[in-house]
Amino acid sequence: MERSFGKSSKNDNVESLRPPLHRRRLGARLRRHQRQRERRQRCGAASCDGGAPASSLRTGVSPSDNFDLSGYTLTIPVNKTGGVTGVATIISSAALAGGYTSTFFYTGSDGAMVFYAPSNGASTIMDGNPDHSRSELREIFDGGDGSVDWTNNAGGTMTATCRVDRSTIDSDEVTIGQIHAEDAPFVLLEYSATSSEIRVAMYAKTDSSSPAVTNLVPNFDGGSPISYSLGWHKSTVSIVVNGMSFDLPTGSSWNDVPVYFKAGAYSAAPSHGNPAGDATQVSFYALAITH
Repeated sequence: MERSFGKSSKNDNVESLRPPLHRRRLGARLRRHQRQRERRQRCGAASCDGGAPASSLRTGVSPSDNFDLSGYTLTIPVNKTGGVTGVATIISSAALAGGYTSTFFYTGSDGAMVFYAPSNGASTIMDGNPDHSRSELREIFDGGDGSVDWTNNAGGTMTATCRVDRSTIDSDEVTIGQIHAEDAPFVLLEYSATSSEIRVAMYAKTDSSSPAVTNLVPNFDGGSPISYSLGWHKSTVSIVVNGMSFDLPTGSSWNDVPVYFKAGAYSAAPSHGNPAGDATQVSFYALAITH
């Protein structure tokens, strides 16, 4: 915008009352830095914008030294004796907060929280049938009434920045975030290497046998950062992926159904019969949940 000099106007007195330009610019920079600090605090240990991890992520420590894991449990793809068959083991929130680390959950060389899930592994059980292997956090919601889940009336949003490092040969589909009910999946945020896309799979009803799949980000460059938020409030699932926003209506059968967030590396390959060394791996640089 042009500015004139040496010519008076009716706005001269008002302009003279404003701080000098360099002070206004300094104030703007300070306010911008304050907003960035507040955003980093909301998103966890790293920036929500993707890219390189924030300097606050340390190496050589357990994931709980970089992330607040007091509100989660962790599913790992081995049974209680360390075998790769049967039912997967659940690591308690107390163990996570106390510094738990393993082959399946550790701090990477860049400070990321790494989830590693071999395709051949112990799994959770859905409807009596073995599920897929995973290394995945499960939210433990504190509703103040002893409940560990929440409903669409309370609402919630999970925000994360991650990178898919590996996907399986049999099925390259990697689930990086979920909203899940006790007995049924609801919303799955997925990355597919074959189709080079980030998509969402959403079940219209609590008893739906298959989800509706919506492509959110086509032609996605695998290995690039994925910054996302996944939320459910009232009758709308809201998703933001790398700055692109999507609102999806939810079916009435989901109203008041208790749910929880999940985040990590969830494979779509069968839990047995895969090539040796086949695995899914996802690195997280930020993770936070709000209600």
